[in-house]
Amino acid sequence: MGRNGRFDALKLRFFALCECEKTTRKKLFATIIISFLCSAAFAQGSIPQYGVVMAGSTQSNIAHTYGQLFNSHSPEPATLVAEGIEQAYAIDAKDTMLLYSDEIAPYIPGQNEVYISSVEGYDSIIQRQVYALTCPPEYDTVMAVSGKRWCTVELVDPYLPVVEPVGSPVTVTSSPENPHDYPVGETTVVTWTASVAGQTKECHQNVKVDYFPCATQIVSVTDVDMITYPVVNLGYYCWTAENLRTLHNSDMTDIPDVMTYPSQYAPGITDMAETFGHLYTWNAAVNNTAQGICPPNWHIPTIEETAYVVSAFDASQLMSNDPNIHWIPSDGTDDFGFRFLPAGYYNSSLERYEGLFTRAYFWTTESVNSDIATAVQFGSACETSELSPERKDMGFSVRCVLNY
Repeated sequence: MGRNGRFDALKLRFFALCECEKTTRKKLFATIIISFLCSAAFAQGSIPQYGVVMAGSTQSNIAHTYGQLFNSHSPEPATLVAEGIEQAYAIDAKDTMLLYSDEIAPYIPGQNEVYISSVEGYDSIIQRQVYALTCPPEYDTVMAVSGKRWCTVELVDPYLPVVEPVGSPVTVTSSPENPHDYPVGETTVVTWTASVAGQTKECHQNVKVDYFPCATQIVSVTDVDMITYPVVNLGYYCWTAENLRTLHNSDMTDIPDVMTYPSQYAPGITDMAETFGHLYTWNAAVNNTAQGICPPNWHIPTIEETAYVVSAFDASQLMSNDPNIHWIPSDGTDDFGFRFLPAGYYNSSLERYEGLFTRAYFWTTESVNSDIATAVQFGSACETSELSPERKDMGFSVRCVLNY
């Protein structure tokens, strides 16, 4: 039987049933016909639901659609409208949904057929497009080179596949923007925002850029005299973890004015150079080059590098805590393995060695004038290391920094 035939049959059966009582129950008749026709129109498996406006379309991916029952979709419901029993319903069924992939059940990514029950006054089936957003994992990378304070990282966007049929545009943005220069040694939270059909979801991703791992990537460095020194990270930079004790420049010429603290001031230490390294004047250490007397691919620390050390670390964190060689009055904690020993220095003004076990310096490349250069001073009585202008003919220790 056709659609119109089924509907007419229902009306004929109703009128046959109620004809005998039409003169005595007019009001009841009006009530029954409204109830009967509405239930017939909405009951599952009965007449087609011409009055239901579907929630958008799968082609347009409209987020919300509002419709009205008993409108001009069919002449039969239109007659009911004319009789004054119009029923208005707002369909608030999203035909596009954006969900996190771990919360998608009972849906599947892509097109889903969804039945809306009559408890809300109507039956309806809509085609729902479901997008599944997979947030990116934590991102932890290692700086590829020493000495850089920023690392450019291009992250992979959250996984949000486009589903068919293609409708509303899908956008994914990030804050900060991608790619981005991330600070080395820190963790930055990146917020990803995915949007489709007026719906948004956010993902939060921790991005960490670790310092260049000197101790595992380089381990040690050897100078022209074949003396090997361990290396250590101090924040952004890679440093030698012992004072130099080389006697030759990179061209194998002798380094002038090499000094060694006399052993008579250190009972029990037989090789002062092996333990504390040599002492050098600024001119001898720098040797008119950035490399100075450092091994190839290394250099005398700049004022920027040493200023960073002074500001970022307490002196005690860099001072040694060797069980056999003690700072007076107290050792440091040597938190990073820098192991700066109380090597003392040569005082050119007084022409004598001083400060063994109580003070030590190392040179920077910073020349203040023809007679003065900048050194870093450590002392057991100081809470922090400090940059200090000193005579260039003083004898100080030398540490080196990896080129970058």
